[in-house]
Amino acid sequence: VAAVQVAQDHPRRLDGAGRVVAVDERHYLLPATRDALADHAAAAAPDGRLTLAAFRARTGLGRNLAIAVLEHFDRTGLTERDGDARRLTPAGRRRG
Repeated sequence: VAAVQVAQDHPRRLDGAGRVVAVDERHYLLPATRDALADHAAAAAPDGRLTLAAFRARTGLGRNLAIAVLEHFDRTGLTERDGDARRLTPAGRRRG
């Protein structure tokens, strides 16, 4: 049981140290990977409107992880939810 707790807490400690980025409670990314995905999001939305389908096509991510990443971008201010799509914020547009 103690080994399981350590394994579950390890990503949280790395997130606190800035070595990984918590996308949600189950998914963690290296900061460089998160930045690359943000660049892909900007490139997949030349008109400023980003759909899940366009993001998945550009990144090759599965549906659940792509949704988690896009929700992370919403929380961190790179995108804003707009119906079934997202709008790139000024911070998100600067990446493209």
